[in-house]
Amino acid sequence: APPLSITTPALTERQLRVATYVAQGYSNRDIAKALNLTEQIVKNVVHSLFDRLGVWNRVELANYFSEDNSSVAIEAARKRIEEDRISEVDRMKILDTAGEKIFDELASLAARIFEVPIALVAFADPTRIWFKSCIGLTEAEVPREITLCHHTIQQSRVLMVTDAAADTRFMCSPMVTTHPKVRFYAAAPILNEDGYALGAVCILDHVPRQFSECQLSILQSLARLAIEQLEMRKQLLECDAA
Repeated sequence: APPLSITTPALTERQLRVATYVAQGYSNRDIAKALNLTEQIVKNVVHSLFDRLGVWNRVELANYFSEDNSSVAIEAARKRIEEDRISEVDRMKILDTAGEKIFDELASLAARIFEVPIALVAFADPTRIWFKSCIGLTEAEVPREITLCHHTIQQSRVLMVTDAAADTRFMCSPMVTTHPKVRFYAAAPILNEDGYALGAVCILDHVPRQFSECQLSILQSLARLAIEQLEMRKQLLECDAA
């Protein structure tokens, strides 16, 4: 499909050309092929758009540039992004693996710093949120559609819900109305360098809570540590397989 016409000011011609395909949810690889550029050049341009706009999630970037607000176009873009996001999760070979000390330490740090009973390092596949590390819950996973994490992976910054029972988006979720009766939730998306949210570092409580933006920046730091650890872990696996 031909690129959309984008009139956002103060972008270079190359940024605009890339942005038209970003708006349609295409990956760096597909954009490079369409524009006859190297994938590294496209990656550099996408990173320049991330920095310029202050968003680092592929979903948010596509939403920013989309001029076609039809439900069909939006759904097609989201589907492409989700397919590539799932490919990135699979590439990390993290799902359904045994516990690892570094991820347990990240969850434990989150629980201690924020003084909450539940903390998670979680990853999202098409149908579930799977817990690589979990403090305060016995479940290993939950259906994705009932979780607040499903919303977290659509954005760049920390999602904080001070009282889920009073929030129309979440008040009917089984996680709020039944076990574990979540009232407070905050999570930072675990974003890779291409802007795909693989999962989230989450903190939860059974009572309403409130934290400042400065405090929640710690959660973002923990999410950055999680993606760095994932990348190192993947490199070690590749070395072992060589």
